[in-house]
Amino acid sequence: MSRELTKKEISMNQFDECVDMKATVNGFEINCKLGLWGVSCQNLDGLYKLTKEALHYWQQYADDGEYSSIIGGKSVIDNLTNIDKQGE
Repeated sequence: MSRELTKKEISMNQFDECVDMKATVNGFEINCKLGLWGVSCQNLDGLYKLTKEALHYWQQYADDGEYSSIIGGKSVIDNLTNIDKQGE
């Protein structure tokens, strides 16, 4: 019997779908698949901070709808149209 995923688990799965993570010669890097941002660290000791920083960037862009083509939801245009309608 499978259980339902929590909101946090769903969010982390969506994050994983939207980024490329790779080890480099000097450390680790996490890059947005859409090319909007990227972060890196010099050694694996900074991996926790790096992941936290990447999650911050991802969440900002996800909230704006930038990843709708990957994970669904409202697009940037939908969000902007909604703002315009609220201002009327």
